[in-house]
Amino acid sequence: TLPEATLTPQKTGLLIGGDSGTVRYTLTDWDQLLALITATPVTSAGWIIANSRRTPESVSNRIAALANRCPQITFMDVRTAGPGTLASLFAASSAIAVTVDSSSMISEAIWAQRPTVALTPALALLPPMEQGYRAYLAQNGWLVTLPLATATAAALRDALRNVTPITTNPLDDLASLIAARVPQLFAERTVEPPNTL
Repeated sequence: TLPEATLTPQKTGLLIGGDSGTVRYTLTDWDQLLALITATPVTSAGWIIANSRRTPESVSNRIAALANRCPQITFMDVRTAGPGTLASLFAASSAIAVTVDSSSMISEAIWAQRPTVALTPALALLPPMEQGYRAYLAQNGWLVTLPLATATAAALRDALRNVTPITTNPLDDLASLIAARVPQLFAERTVEPPNTL
């Protein structure tokens, strides 16, 4: 079930990963991300931020400190909140920014029908299959990529304006795709009654 948007003013969601495969974050990249968080919020309601197990401890600590002194930042720290908390982030967010390292986080944001922007560090070269998947998302208008080096609040707002959120349920889309490719899986079968003689 897709999370419903709340009626209260909505925040901008931020999902933060970390080093993964061929994606590497430098201290400069993290400083640029923190600068984005501390800049004028993308929406007046502020940020709702979730980290991941791959997020460096020092970065999580910096975000926690920001959230403690800034009422416009809500931090869902995986170190204390545990897994399974993203549904509330999606429900409270009108748009989502995601670090580029995680296809699963990007997919979840898109499937939640929220405008989604992937934030890219300087050292990011995705494997060919990942590049193809991200290109597919971009071609459909569901995802825009923004380098952290240029990720100001204004640039993020502009990027989000270029996203068209998905309007269908991806599980239904997947079922239709499978039915088209493997129709025998969905063919009606006649079940013979058991022989009781």
